[in-house]
This record gives sequence, structure tokens and C-alpha cells, in this order.
Amino acid sequence: METLFESKTILRKDLFAEAMEAVFKATKTKYRIFVFIFFVISILFAAYFFNLRMHFYGILILLASVYFLFLYLKAYLLHINKAYKVITVDNPSCQKICNFYDDHFDIIALRSNIKIEYPEIARVIETKNSILLLYVIQYTVIDKSGFEKGDYGSFKSFLKSKCPNACKHMD
Repeated sequence: METLFESKTILRKDLFAEAMEAVFKATKTKYRIFVFIFFVISILFAAYFFNLRMHFYGILILLASVYFLFLYLKAYLLHINKAYKVITVDNPSCQKICNFYDDHFDIIALRSNIKIEYPEIARVIETKNSILLLYVIQYTVIDKSGFEKGDYGSFKSFLKSKCPNACKHMD
């Protein structure tokens, strides 16, 4: 079977951080209403305790709700270094090659070869420097400048034809 596209990606820390931010932004929308309701209720409780002249509890609830909101919005930033270290333990060079065929693609890393069929791709996210292919509970980062066979523009068109539902968020 002939390789249609080949991409070599070295997962640098900046590329990894960009990917984590994009995945977080794509998945956090599900919880936005819950977080907003929780924040409003906690502010109301804090106001109630302030009204009862129980300032300590009011301040405690207010600080806890602001902390929770901060964690919700920026938690991924706190874990980028730790997660990147975990990734580099198994593959110190952080290099992988993705070969794209007509019906599937292969991910070749230091200690693993994975075959993914296009219908398994749940979502495609485009960032400034990469494309993320989300499948099952994992994702693959493809560096836009890492194509050794083919180019990014034709790969993007190819991807849209192979998994149109997953690419509906791409421009």
C-alpha cells in the first residue's frame, strides 16, 4: 500500500503546550454552564454569610470559588511540565512518524506502532503549528511543518474527505 502523506513530528515542549491548550479548550465547553452555575451559587452563599456578619465564612467561600474557577480555566498550564516529562521517559527524542494511507494511518514511535482507521477519529483540531487528531481517549499531534511526503494544504483536504464529521470545526 502506497503512503499518501508522511509526517515526522518532534514533540517539542511548546508544541505540546499548544496541543494541551487546544484539547482543553475543545473539551471544557461541556462544563462551562456547570462551572458558571457553581460560581454564581457560591457568590450568593458568600453574600449570604457577609449579610449574617460571618465574614470569615464569606471570605472562605469566595476564595474557594475563585480558586475553583482559576483551576477550571488554567489547570492544564499547571500540569504541562509534569506531563511532558512523563512523555519523554518513554521516548526521549519525542519523535514519531505518521504514515497516512487511503484507509488508515500508522503512528510509529520509539517503542510502538499504532494503526488507526479514519472513522475512529472523533475530532480534528487545528492550532497555529499543528493538527491534533483525537480518537478514543488519546490524541496525536501532527506538526504542520513536518511533512516529508506531501504538504500541509493537501493533507488538510485529504483529512476533510476521509473524516468530514471530525473536521467540521476546521476552517
